[in-house]
Amino acid sequence: MTDQEKLLRLAKDDKFFTQIYNEYKDYSLRFFRKRYGHDDRLNDIYQDAILVLLEKSKDPNFVLTHTIKTYLIAICKNQLHNKFKFSSKFTTKSDDFEPNIKDWFDEYDDVKEDRLRSIEKSLEKLKDKGEKCFEILKRFFYEKQSMDQIAVEMNYTNGDNVKNQKSRCQKKLKELVLENYDSI
Repeated sequence: MTDQEKLLRLAKDDKFFTQIYNEYKDYSLRFFRKRYGHDDRLNDIYQDAILVLLEKSKDPNFVLTHTIKTYLIAICKNQLHNKFKFSSKFTTKSDDFEPNIKDWFDEYDDVKEDRLRSIEKSLEKLKDKGEKCFEILKRFFYEKQSMDQIAVEMNYTNGDNVKNQKSRCQKKLKELVLENYDSI
């Protein structure tokens, strides 16, 4: 079942809510515990996020442009920062945290549709140029491949070279995103 199909079913079937809730709960909580530590309030934030998803699923004008998982993480992240931005308990723990594309934007700002369109247009430009950047970013962020896996599959000498190339690709993508965002 695609995410869009899940969203449509969620809008019509309240019993499906429990299935969606359980399907994404572990991933979401693990994602935030890794960065913010263990706190009971994370469960509350996830519950609020899933309720937002339920509400959005019933809005006929709502269009899901990314996965449900990504959408829930964005909602949770915004709620975390808005509710606990003054709490010293909620600080990022991981020094090796790889920033995701969504993290390039103001962390207190909601992810806006025009920003998402800008990212999508920029990714398409990278893909159309035929460079390795699109493939590296796709493998790392969406397929969750390690640097070493990417190095082997894309014929790089080692994972460190891929990491350096990924950093350059992220910079290039960020420039394209900002350029495309200005033109929207």
